[in-house]
Amino acid sequence: MKFLKIILSIVAGLALVVFGGAFLLPEHTHVEEIKVLNIPINTAFYQINNLNNWNNWSPWHKMTNEKDTKYIYGTTIQGKGANYSWKSKNKMIGNGSLKITESITNELVKTSMAFEGNGDATSDFILKPSGDGTEITWTFDSDATGAINKWMSLMMKSQLKKTFKQGFEYLEAYATEHPEVPEIDVFVDTIPQ
Repeated sequence: MKFLKIILSIVAGLALVVFGGAFLLPEHTHVEEIKVLNIPINTAFYQINNLNNWNNWSPWHKMTNEKDTKYIYGTTIQGKGANYSWKSKNKMIGNGSLKITESITNELVKTSMAFEGNGDATSDFILKPSGDGTEITWTFDSDATGAINKWMSLMMKSQLKKTFKQGFEYLEAYATEHPEVPEIDVFVDTIPQ
């Protein structure tokens, strides 16, 4: 009986730490990573602003394959309003959608994301010239409610930073090998309204 009381005390203590500690955790999660890439700003912008390009450098696209994840692109593929959704058997990827909500040529691409059953988030790419390269700030913001979601957000921050660094490496490598940007004015639909 004494053993059972000890076990129950430990379980109650852990529950108190998990649920009580969650009240001390922030509801808002912000992750930011900044890197200067050795690629021209127009090349960086073209790769980010055109959702068809994401499968060349996005770390999440690299985690998937055609057998377990299906991407469905909207009628607009670049600039404000461009969107896609995904359905995945891979539980790390899940189901969701992404939309470009704002796009300013060679300066900014803002996105909103909806993760089926896991809330919404925003992610921005802020571009600045840096010598012959481009400084890119990649952000992620979401709100978490409930004890479990707050703890998950806390653990997610370090993983997202690693994933952003990996994405920068993929983007720089791909854009270095494929620096071409179409000569036609592909950014006409990116003028803010």
